[in-house]
Amino acid sequence: ILDTHLNTYTFTKALAEHEVNNSVVQRKGKAVIIRPSMITCAWKEPVPGWTNSKNGPSGFLMGASKGVVRRLPVDKNLIYDYVPIDIVVNMILVSAAMISANEITNERDEVPIFHCTSSVSNPFRWNTVEKKINIYLHLEPLKSAVWYPYLKLVPTLRHFSLSAWIVHMIPAYFLDLFLKMTGAKP
Repeated sequence: ILDTHLNTYTFTKALAEHEVNNSVVQRKGKAVIIRPSMITCAWKEPVPGWTNSKNGPSGFLMGASKGVVRRLPVDKNLIYDYVPIDIVVNMILVSAAMISANEITNERDEVPIFHCTSSVSNPFRWNTVEKKINIYLHLEPLKSAVWYPYLKLVPTLRHFSLSAWIVHMIPAYFLDLFLKMTGAKP
């Protein structure tokens, strides 16, 4: 059923776009499809850093802020292709205004598709993300942090597994042991 699609996520997105396209073309209506890359917290609006989700990049950033997530298996040279939610919302609003004003047309009987990404025009690499995260984790540490926050990107799953034991499992074992010795619940 997936045919040429890598997974069910890309398959269902393609299916939804196909249905939107068919519906709009049949009814001679107007629509656009916006394809954002992964969406993250706000850049400027409503306030910088705003999010209502602990999924995706916000989740690991929260974990890193608390000192719980200390390693991620990511190639530092890859592009960090996330787009702030306010950029995506602005693109939706502008494209809706443009299609309603006939500035965008469906010349080929297809719904226009806009990609909302940063990788080609403004690449932001994971090595930059790692540096900036660690700077900000130290400038504005959370009071609720359970361990000194520091995030390090490791190149392979083997490195990740080994470093997870060193910086996660072994310290957690000793913390649990200490809590048991003091009568607290681990």
